[in-house]
Amino acid sequence: MRGYYKLLNTELRAMGWGLWALCGAAIIVPLLLLQLTVSGMSVDTALRRYEDIYAASGSIAAFVLLLALLLGLFAVNLYRNYWGSKSIYTLLTLPVRQGTVYWSKLTAYVLALLLFLLSNLIGARLGYGLVQGAVERYASEDWMLAGGWFLAVARSSFFRLLLPLTWEGVLSSASMALALLTGLFYGMLCERSRRWIGLPFVSAIILIREFNLRTGEPVYGESGASLYLGSLILLGLSVLFMVLGSRLVRRREIA
Repeated sequence: MRGYYKLLNTELRAMGWGLWALCGAAIIVPLLLLQLTVSGMSVDTALRRYEDIYAASGSIAAFVLLLALLLGLFAVNLYRNYWGSKSIYTLLTLPVRQGTVYWSKLTAYVLALLLFLLSNLIGARLGYGLVQGAVERYASEDWMLAGGWFLAVARSSFFRLLLPLTWEGVLSSASMALALLTGLFYGMLCERSRRWIGLPFVSAIILIREFNLRTGEPVYGESGASLYLGSLILLGLSVLFMVLGSRLVRRREIA
């Protein structure tokens, strides 16, 4: 376990500045976009729901862009082991179980993604306070709703992806995140070992289907049995990716 923790610490340090920059951007960029949106406050803007203002500001598009950059950071983290001094050979000859190299990298990616998602939630929550402050300064009447942030989360399919309100939503969001990480990691390992990477493409199709289901679901609820089915399929694929990926590392087929 000591070797695992040391490798995990090394992986997180390797992503350090890039990860902190993306998490900082996840907090600051929505605030800037929301500030630009409400800077010319009008009756129409003041009466709009927060989740609609958030989407109109371009904050969701910014989230997608930053998430793509985060996945790019994960790819750089792996491929940098093949550049320069080719440290991949050192990693594969360390006096630890070979699977430890795989699990330390995957755990680092999971922690980084969780930190990134938490930063987005912080940015969205601070943005809610910013928008409500702008409404208070603009309106002479009391247009504030009690529990407005909770209502925004309940009404917005995007916010419910980040902060699910039901158990099926939690399972769905967790399975989507895990399938995204394990599929990406396994795809990169397949490329390094010169193997066909068909399974990650299958996972991507199911992931897109699950995303469309979540974003098109009814307000205040999740989509029941079909959501459970997609989640279980994604979890099954994630386990398969982890088994196959760790096997590639243990057999040193990625060197």
